[in-house]
Order: sequence, then C-alpha cells, then structure tokens
Amino acid sequence: MPTTGKENVFDALFKWGDSKSKEEDFYSKSLILVLQRLKRDNQEMATDFVNSLFPFHCELVRPGTEWDIIGQIGKDHRLDILLEAADMLAYVEVKWGSKPNKKQLRDYRDELLDRIQKKNIKWNEDKPPLFLLTKFGVDKDWGIPYKEVSWVDTCLILGNIKGKLEKGLPDNNLMPEAYFLVRDFYEFLRRNGMGIEKVQKIVEPDNLIDLRKYLFVIQTGCTKAKLRGAAPGIPEDEDWIGWWFKEKTGKEKKHWKEKQYWCGFYLQEPSQIGFGLTDEVYKIFKNRITGKRDLEQILSKFTWEDYKDNKCAEFFFGLPAGFLDLSVGHQVESIAEFIKDVLHTALGREIEAE
Repeated sequence: MPTTGKENVFDALFKWGDSKSKEEDFYSKSLILVLQRLKRDNQEMATDFVNSLFPFHCELVRPGTEWDIIGQIGKDHRLDILLEAADMLAYVEVKWGSKPNKKQLRDYRDELLDRIQKKNIKWNEDKPPLFLLTKFGVDKDWGIPYKEVSWVDTCLILGNIKGKLEKGLPDNNLMPEAYFLVRDFYEFLRRNGMGIEKVQKIVEPDNLIDLRKYLFVIQTGCTKAKLRGAAPGIPEDEDWIGWWFKEKTGKEKKHWKEKQYWCGFYLQEPSQIGFGLTDEVYKIFKNRITGKRDLEQILSKFTWEDYKDNKCAEFFFGLPAGFLDLSVGHQVESIAEFIKDVLHTALGREIEAE
C-alpha cells in the first residue's frame, strides 16, 4: 500500500483499495475494526460506545458483560454487523450511498426474532434490536420496528472518545493502539461530511455564535439534494451569506460551470433560507415558464421572487416550527427536501451527481 506512514490509515485504505465500489462494506468493516481494537484496549469505553450509538429501551450491552462484534455473516453473508452477548443479539444494516431496502430490513427483522427465540433471549418482539446505520439517521415509517442511527452520531462519539483517550495519556506518553484508529476514523468521517453539529439556536444579526453550525447544516442539505461544488459566498454589497454551487452545462453535460445556484440566508432574516437560480439555470427556468403555461400556478406553493433585471430567481424556505428541536438528520433532511422540490418543480429534473 503506497503510503508515507503519515497518511490517515482509512484515507489510504479507501484510496488504494477497491472501496469506492463497495463503500458500505468499507465503512462497516472500518467501524468493526475500530470497535474491536478499542474493546481490546478499553472494554468499558467500547461498551459505552455501543450503548451510545445504538440506543435501546434498556442498555443494549450491560456494563461488564462480554460481547462481540463481527460482520458479513448470516444468509448469503449479507448482514453488515452482528452484536452478540450471552443475553443479547442485535443486527446492524449499514448504508452510505445507497438507499435502505424495506424487504431487506423485514427479512433481517424476521431472522433476528427467530434467532432471539432460539437463544431464549428476552426481548420485546415489537421492538427488536434491529438498527439501520445511515448518514443522517432520519427514520422512515415502513411499519417495521427498527431504529435508524447515523454516521454523524458515530463521528461525534468517536470525537468524544478521542478526547478521553488524550486526557488519559499514560505516564510513558504511549497512546493505546486503539487511539490511532479512533483518531483516524474520526478524521476520515469528518472529511466526508459527517462532522456536522445540530443547530441549537438560529443566528441573529447581533449574535452569530451558531453561524458555522447553521452554514454547515445548509451545505449538507444542499449536498444531500445532489448539488455539487460548495463554495462560500459573501457578496460585498449585500448582507447575505451562504454557498454557491455549480452545474453541468452544454448539450452533452460534460462541463461544470461555477455559481449556478446559491443557498443561504440574509442576516436580517436568518430563519428563512433562500435558494437561488442564476445564469444558465435561470435561462432554463424562464424558458420552461414560457413553454408551460400552468407552471406559474404550480409554483404558487412556493414563496419566490423573479429578479429579472439581475437575471436570477430566488425561492424561500421558512424553517418549520420546532426546527431547533429536530435531530441534525431531520434538520438536514428538511432543507434537502425543499431544494429537491424546487429543482423538480421549477426545472423539471434532479441535479446529476458529479
């Protein structure tokens, strides 16, 4: 593996392996490796990690209990992660880029309940320990009892463990082996956009303490809606702050053109997010309005402005009531759904991923 030794081990493995075609396998195996090594060095900390990441109506793993974590087992070796102890059995299905599969979750639910019964483990059948690990952990009601958790939370917990390990530096200044894996996986997840924090207070003109969090949640929502090329935008002549995004141009859609969309907010009204179309995207939008007579009526469900003199249009999204009480996954999802709705309704399409 061509690495200098200073390179993050997970960056190196991802770069030089075939991980890009099997992202979910890479992420699940990496998590298993980190937990196994942490458990060997500090079982109490590893147990806390499991109980924090996989919340249950009671502690999933009782403190002091011997437990194991393995992957790629079950029928056709498709199950990503199995957590097992004498009195506990839990399944974890891992997703990164692909969407969850309802039938797969139902099959895992049935298989898990069958194994729990055979092991005489006492669990509530209405709430089996079945978990779905996705980027943002936004639950969907499929009529299947499961709990969705997130890579965002995984990153947060890893950061906390990293800090605890650093504070507990041994007298000989030698870190436990697990520390380096925890540190590298934490940094790897952060670089892949999972280091976001929940917005707890909307910024105001005289209080910009939560500005970074708010901007990062907006950026992540745009990324989830498949916008690409995020670049900070702070126009000199306006009190607007946010992000610019690019778009593929030309008949064959081979080239990317910068600054075709923007998404951000005006400091006088930060609880309202603006999503803008400009340049060539605005031309497409205007041509579509001209060619489709009922489009303006359809667009009436949005609050929007057509800045004809500046050749751009802006759609506004007022943050829903209780936005600050939502999980970070639901905060991101609400912004992403708004943007996808605008793209579909105003332009009649979704943005192509880079």
